[in-house]
Amino acid sequence: MKKLLTYLLLFPFLLNAQHEKDIKALDSYVQQGMNDWKVPGLSIAVVKDGKQLFSKGYGVLDVESQTKVTSDSRFMIGSTTKAMTATALAILVDEGKINWNDKVIDHYPKFQLFDAYATRDVTIIDLLTHRAGLGNADFLWSLNDISSEEIVERLKLLEPAYSLRAGYTYQNIMYLVAGFVIEKVSSQPWASFVNDRIFEPLEMTRTRALYADLENEDGYVKPHHLIDGKATITNMLTADKVAPAGSVWSTSDDMTNWMLMLLDSGNFKGKRIVSKERIADLWKTYTIIPKDQFYPTTQITKPNWTTYGLGFFQHDYQGYQLQFHTGSLPGLTAIIGLVPERDFGVYVFGNLDHAELRHALMYKAIDLFLGFGETDWNKEFLDLYGGIQSANEKRQEESFQGRNMDTSPSLELSEYVGVYSDPLYGKVEVSMKDGVLNVKFNSLFSASLSHWHYDTFKGDWNQPYSTPNLFTFTLNDQGQTATFSFNGITYRRDKD
Repeated sequence: MKKLLTYLLLFPFLLNAQHEKDIKALDSYVQQGMNDWKVPGLSIAVVKDGKQLFSKGYGVLDVESQTKVTSDSRFMIGSTTKAMTATALAILVDEGKINWNDKVIDHYPKFQLFDAYATRDVTIIDLLTHRAGLGNADFLWSLNDISSEEIVERLKLLEPAYSLRAGYTYQNIMYLVAGFVIEKVSSQPWASFVNDRIFEPLEMTRTRALYADLENEDGYVKPHHLIDGKATITNMLTADKVAPAGSVWSTSDDMTNWMLMLLDSGNFKGKRIVSKERIADLWKTYTIIPKDQFYPTTQITKPNWTTYGLGFFQHDYQGYQLQFHTGSLPGLTAIIGLVPERDFGVYVFGNLDHAELRHALMYKAIDLFLGFGETDWNKEFLDLYGGIQSANEKRQEESFQGRNMDTSPSLELSEYVGVYSDPLYGKVEVSMKDGVLNVKFNSLFSASLSHWHYDTFKGDWNQPYSTPNLFTFTLNDQGQTATFSFNGITYRRDKD
């Protein structure tokens, strides 16, 4: 009996000692991983059993200022925003203002898809689970200077990729529609709603719903890409136009509170943010994802199933369900990983494009704090993604084979100048300066065109991280340019 009492008294200290050992191991692993992946700045948080165990910043906000990252530094959370949008809807479900299976058009009458049946039958759940029948349509916000409302309006021109609920394609714009549903039902714009109902109650004082709210404040990272093997600052592409899908910026300290609330079934410091039943709804399985459409990491982790909940990807890991999601914009990364059955969460931010150190740190943190082994995920994923990059580079080279050098453009270069447009894809402007053609898609993306063969030109993008594309013109019966196409998208020339 005395031994048992002694053990019970010592147990908290033994547990803390183990956590200290795990924290030290994770800290060392982060620093090694940053060197291996050449990540300029990173921040990470770990929570377990209702407590923050670890929250720390590493490296610099950007390679020019060399300002140090802290746990208070702000990073883009990208598509991990989606779980916040799902939670905002869950709050409205709790209040009886909506039901998950309500038809979208009943709350947002402007919603219209190409298919009339789908328009009438798409539910709120469908918006959140990537099963509404649409293919990827990110060009609507990344390659256009149009409003969020116009992005949704153009959905009626997008032909379905499959029948409603008959497949899976990752879809950001459906989350934008979900944001408009929140606005219609609550009479608050999405950004205001998540600030008032999520960020403020969770004391997430450094978190901002939009990059536009952050731009004139301090302490946030800049995006970087590896260019000639060196981390280099690149232009910021924000997700503000599809904000409910990925626009939030936050810190590892603030995201600690977000994870604690989720893992405590919607409670935070005695406050009820959302009901236990609605948190359970977030983690149910709604969409089965084929393995070849899931993260490449499954080649190493080898899960038995891969699915999607409400704002969370899911797979089995070490006998538990892992709820996780990445966030990605050019030059910026994030990942959240939750093991609800073990009351464990980890969040990782980074400021280097698609540095999959984020995956390695998620699995390493889970392994360390839940006692799951000694796998060197950093090495595994460096090898995996290095192979993927090599394969992509090979495909890029192959796409430029077959060039006929003994050709010239059909027209004088000035004859290709003009505005080309498509009702769905928008407008592009082809201009000429100093004898060089240039195609402009929006304020961020343009490409200079050099003759490749016939009426096809090689386009080198103004963003150094973008790989070249082939751009092809066709002529009409009068020998004038009629269309302009790249990547399977065709624009027709506007009348002068």
